[in-house]
Amino acid sequence: MNLSQTELLSEMESLHGQIDHLSKEIIRSPERVLAELDEQRKIILRTKENCNVERRRIMDIMDKIQLSQQVSKAIDQLWEDVQALLQFKNQLDMRQVEAADYERAADEAERKLKQLTESVKVAEQNSLDAINNHKRAKEMHEARRQQLSKRCEDLNWYIRLINNLIFFASLFPSNLANLTMQGKDIRDEGRILQKELVAVKNKKGDALRKAKAECKNLTDRFKLLAEKHREERSLYNSAVKKFNIVLSSIESGMELDELTVANLSQTFHKMEADHC
Repeated sequence: MNLSQTELLSEMESLHGQIDHLSKEIIRSPERVLAELDEQRKIILRTKENCNVERRRIMDIMDKIQLSQQVSKAIDQLWEDVQALLQFKNQLDMRQVEAADYERAADEAERKLKQLTESVKVAEQNSLDAINNHKRAKEMHEARRQQLSKRCEDLNWYIRLINNLIFFASLFPSNLANLTMQGKDIRDEGRILQKELVAVKNKKGDALRKAKAECKNLTDRFKLLAEKHREERSLYNSAVKKFNIVLSSIESGMELDELTVANLSQTFHKMEADHC
């Protein structure tokens, strides 16, 4: 473009020199000067036409340069949008991995929660069984105690009766030895029954202490399982909450992706309209 302007200026200076030369030659040879003037006029017209063509070509080049600058800016903006999309895609992939991790953690927490729930149910059933067994054992011991107590009362009454008979039999020495032997047997049976009654009471106490210890053990285990159940429930609720937050973030990220794609499409349409 600079070379064409230089050529035009040089040609115009040459024309000015020729015009000066012609003005000096007019007086000497008017006809020849007129012919040369016509020829120079034609040359000027052609030069003017060439200048107009060059001017239009220069304007076209300027328009193309401006369009190329706009396209370059649009490409730079597009590159920034692509980089933003790539960065967002990486974040989205990370969020999806986190979502998968939270989902697995939630499934594991739910599985542990179910196991704890089953353990709590088993512990409750064991507690009920232990309570029922303790009630049945208590009823059996109470029935045996009442039976032995009644038997002891009967033996005491019988011993008193034998003692009275011995007192009256002392009046008849021939029957005293037989009654004494029967009284000894009854007293021996009474002592055996008293020992059995004491053993039953001790056994009842041991069974009661054992039942209380077992109930306490089951109660402590139930409390521990209930506490673990509450902790697992809290962990499960926390995992579900985090999982929902990640899902919401992914959904909002997908909406942002669609918005970015829409902006890119609008940029392309604008570039196409400017080019046309």
